[in-house]
Amino acid sequence: MRWGGTRLHEKFEFRRVSWPSMAEGDELWQITGGNVSLGAFTDLKASGSIDYKGATVPDGGNLIRVYYSFSDESGESVTRPICTCFVDLGDDTHTGSFVEGSAELRSVLAVLADDGPGKPYVAAAGANPVSLAADIAKSLGLRVNVTPSSYRLAGSHICDPDETWLGVVNWLLAAAGYSSVYPDAMGTVQMHPYVEPTKRSPSWWFRDDGESAMKVSVTHSDNKSGIPNAVNLWYEDETCGIAAKAVNTDDRSSASTVVLGRTISMRVEVDEIAGNSVSEKLANLKQEAKKQLIDNSTLIEKLEIPCMYVPIEPNDCVGVEWEEAGIDFIGGCTAMDITCALGAATVVKIRNLLPPDFEVTVSGEVSWSV
Repeated sequence: MRWGGTRLHEKFEFRRVSWPSMAEGDELWQITGGNVSLGAFTDLKASGSIDYKGATVPDGGNLIRVYYSFSDESGESVTRPICTCFVDLGDDTHTGSFVEGSAELRSVLAVLADDGPGKPYVAAAGANPVSLAADIAKSLGLRVNVTPSSYRLAGSHICDPDETWLGVVNWLLAAAGYSSVYPDAMGTVQMHPYVEPTKRSPSWWFRDDGESAMKVSVTHSDNKSGIPNAVNLWYEDETCGIAAKAVNTDDRSSASTVVLGRTISMRVEVDEIAGNSVSEKLANLKQEAKKQLIDNSTLIEKLEIPCMYVPIEPNDCVGVEWEEAGIDFIGGCTAMDITCALGAATVVKIRNLLPPDFEVTVSGEVSWSV
């Protein structure tokens, strides 16, 4: 299938999906277009809007499944689901027997986000958090695809009474090292161990070869201006007041105090530090200062790529090779914004995390002790 050439018979199709059976029904011809946003770091993971005009209003109690299809120049065809979302109807305008308006789309995770236990939720020590998360989703009518886990909670955990089921489920999954819950395009909830996208092979390459559906411009950004080159920690209790400082003094690092010629520091007051004596507390505070400097020095590079819709999803590994612009980049897809109209205009957002590798100078002092 050729995604980068001319696309023929292009179509976005919107089909009714019954809740909670998830049975797919007829096409909703009155929907004229809309947009879909898929995001790895959003609560619902999929959202959007639709516009409609016709004799009837889309059923707000059910879901809509969005498909995209086209044929390439050789006659090969593809149909791909984009998302399955609940419909939240807004205002509508009636002209005779016709009605038109717009509606918001929210993924099936709305079932978890719109409800909660209404009282403290207790995950007991020894419980399997992944099984608990899956049971919660199933009890609310969601279809679940889960990777089993043998992990057991070392201690009990209590979620606040105002927490949503989505918050509870994501806490349980995080405790086991899983990704936050997300729906696939068909509306099945996924629960799987977290894998950094760049640890996988790219599922799609954007190249300036006319084959990858990429447009002629790419936006690059990074967080270089916000990376600290020093961390100052202060700790105080009834026995002492101590300070620790970690500084990036590596002349190979573009963010270091040596290269910049100035200090950009984080200043943090620490509430608790281990140690049976002042000297032990100071040693641990110095280690904590070094850790915080390293943790906050990860370089995050981002690309925004305008393109036609391509068959990728958030958390996929994506590569970019644009020789003319000197871009050679592999990162994880964090978001896709898709316009449901001819041309399937899409913006794909990807990022890469570059762990720091620099020399750190650590110092500390006891300001007072008793």
